[in-house]
Amino acid sequence: FVHPISVARRVMEDLPHVLLVGDGAARFADEIGAERGDLMTDEVREGWAAWLKDRMSAQQWEKWPATQLAPWARLTADPETAHGTVCVLARDADGDIACGVSTSGWAWKYPGRLGDSPIIGAGNYADNRYGAAACTGFGEITLRTGTARSVILYLKMGLSLQDAVRAAAEDLCQARWFYKGRVTIYALDRSERHIVRTCGDASDRSAYWLWSDRMAHPELRDEGAAEIYD
Repeated sequence: FVHPISVARRVMEDLPHVLLVGDGAARFADEIGAERGDLMTDEVREGWAAWLKDRMSAQQWEKWPATQLAPWARLTADPETAHGTVCVLARDADGDIACGVSTSGWAWKYPGRLGDSPIIGAGNYADNRYGAAACTGFGEITLRTGTARSVILYLKMGLSLQDAVRAAAEDLCQARWFYKGRVTIYALDRSERHIVRTCGDASDRSAYWLWSDRMAHPELRDEGAAEIYD
């Protein structure tokens, strides 16, 4: 389906559930008339084939597709190279706060892998009382630590937005494991203060767009002199 985030919105509006997956999700998307389309482009197919062929012997290539994919999944443990997640945090004129996340997932992942982006509390969370937070980067680690929800809980505890994000980032650092990966946290509080912070490699800061009703046009901002949490 071409616009899965639109299907997700209809799940929120039309059903008593939070998540639909697999055949059930496809059935619901068809019921609401969601647009189908082939998301696998020729460029992606060719890139996947070239990546595999470069890492296989001639004998392995002749026997592809492999019957066991798990060994290959470990070779792909660098989600930083995908750059496919987009986060939107917004507060409307009525003061309602929303968070939307759309992702291309993890390039070369094992089939069936589910990242943090669709998981409320891990890759995204919004609460009108306090604010919203969303994440890009290494979804496996934000799933383990409930990063987006943690930011909001720290706000609830009375921390400033900057300190709330720092505390959530420290949780991420404590949970580090042997796969490579950084995480960028985007956060907004109910007063429309915002912050973007990267946990990981200091050489790869994040740019973001900001637009408020006091601005004629959206502005591209740089994370700039942000604190880098390692």
